[in-house]
Amino acid sequence: MDSVSTTIGTSVLAIPKQSETPEGAFDYVKRVVECKKILDEPWISVFVSSGAVEALWCDDVYPLRRQLQDMLNSHRIIDFDAQTLFVVIDKVLSKMDGCHLCFGASEVNVRECITEPDILTVFDEGSALRSDLEQCITLHGIVRRYCGIENHPLMLVNTESAKVRVKSVLRKVVCEGQELFHLPRLPLQLDGDASIYHDFEGLLECLDPTVMLCEADCDLIVKVAIKVGVFKKRLLDSDRVEWESLPQFQVGAGFRKSVVDLNPTATVCGKILRAAVAAIEREELSKVHVLRRSASGSDVAVQRSGDNAKAWRRDVDLNLHLHYWQRSDSMIEFANVAYPHDNYSILE
Repeated sequence: MDSVSTTIGTSVLAIPKQSETPEGAFDYVKRVVECKKILDEPWISVFVSSGAVEALWCDDVYPLRRQLQDMLNSHRIIDFDAQTLFVVIDKVLSKMDGCHLCFGASEVNVRECITEPDILTVFDEGSALRSDLEQCITLHGIVRRYCGIENHPLMLVNTESAKVRVKSVLRKVVCEGQELFHLPRLPLQLDGDASIYHDFEGLLECLDPTVMLCEADCDLIVKVAIKVGVFKKRLLDSDRVEWESLPQFQVGAGFRKSVVDLNPTATVCGKILRAAVAAIEREELSKVHVLRRSASGSDVAVQRSGDNAKAWRRDVDLNLHLHYWQRSDSMIEFANVAYPHDNYSILE
């Protein structure tokens, strides 16, 4: 499974009933816009329930193009057109190989499901949307508890980013992959949790950047892990942080390999991540030193040939150091993590 993925809940795509208020229609358009933001990020793998289309049809809430246009017209929403919304919805529903299959389960049969807080009773008992959500939230609880999959939250309607406790009785799981082979015997009484959110920023809140860095299989995920770290750091001091407005930085071609070569634990990855975030935020400057060719303070400071970028060395711990370049325009480029203490090399 990809290090960052998400399931977009079927209810997110359900078109409001004709009696819905203008606020409900505007909220629906906003949800579709948030789905587009998620789809546009190349580092996020998106899934929906394999039963999404069937559930939408069964509950008569499938978002047909004509119904979308009628909703926009009746509530005088002029900033969006039905075709634009339909293209996004259609793209989401094209992912319906499903969160089931991405976890290695082709069938999940839930006899009973309770969540704390309650996110189920907004749907009628016995409705297809409720049954679909019970399966999805149960499956998310299973893979978090038994498979160690952390960075796969579930997008739902009008929910704050949070952990939801899931208590379910699972009667049947048909496994087609390795992920669920170690489940206890069925019927299984699950007591677990799932991460939920309602917009793109909420998705970022749910992610664990340390896990992302540990599991990164390409430079893009390394860069995104650091950026998520900056996002969450800033969120501690502000109610709202714009993803697009975060500082720009670069990750060098050899940086990920220098991390992988350490065979790091999650603790070490967390230290490296915090050091990178502090470098971008220009914090903890007492841990930053000009990188020289040796430990001697009189040795020449390192500069990069070609653009004269300055080399810096930031303490991660006693033996690990983060080496990076700072260009004349102040852009930071992470070069490598140096080990052991007397390693003063920096990758260009």
